[in-house]
Amino acid sequence: MPRTHAPILAALLGVGLVLVVTRSPGAEVRSAPVPDPMAVQGPMLERASKVEAPAPVGFAVAVEPIVTQPTRSDAIAIEAADVLARFVVPTDRLALLAETHAATRGRIALAGSRPTLVALVASWCAPCAAELPRLVAFSQAADVRLVLVSLDDVAGPESLAAVVEDLFARAEPTSRVVPKVELRADPDAVWTDATAPLLIDRGDPGALPQSLLFAPTGELVTLVQGGFDDAIAARLEQHVAASESCVHAQVGAP
Repeated sequence: MPRTHAPILAALLGVGLVLVVTRSPGAEVRSAPVPDPMAVQGPMLERASKVEAPAPVGFAVAVEPIVTQPTRSDAIAIEAADVLARFVVPTDRLALLAETHAATRGRIALAGSRPTLVALVASWCAPCAAELPRLVAFSQAADVRLVLVSLDDVAGPESLAAVVEDLFARAEPTSRVVPKVELRADPDAVWTDATAPLLIDRGDPGALPQSLLFAPTGELVTLVQGGFDDAIAARLEQHVAASESCVHAQVGAP
């Protein structure tokens, strides 16, 4: 071998030894880090997700009242005699007879020749609107006097009548006939304050609708909270029959 080739051969042998050492199992391989495209785009995507789209100008949603049909689970009846005996009839601020449109003040005269059903309602109460046809049908079938007490803050008899007319229109959209019922306004929620002690352990004090059945003697027979359904009507019919029997017995007594 010529001496001129010796340096070249030594260089080749050195490169081979280096390759053998770096490929050996115990050798540590260090490679240059590969750029992660998500790591680079992550902050950009995060910043883009925080940009909120501008709200449309002049956009409005018309909210229609949802009238739900009352079910049996919606109503509870309070019939404990010891609890009802502590109920005090409140004084309402405004009274209106639908037949005469004459405004008066004072108590609701509950004592009379027949039972009285007082229904607490409000314009914002969807179940109140839904139960009105049932209340009217029950009062007519059972010959019970029906009085609607609205918790709306009305200015007078006309606005009170308008509130009740709107409730009936929502209950029966296809009907234009508003039954003639006695109306009262209770903007100070005196009636619900009076029924709250009866519902404190059994219902939801202040929640509407509420129906109170009074005997001809003026005593509270039962309190119903929730939608007035067929099951509740059947129970109240039994109370009406019992109260009428008591009245007949008192009239026939010597």
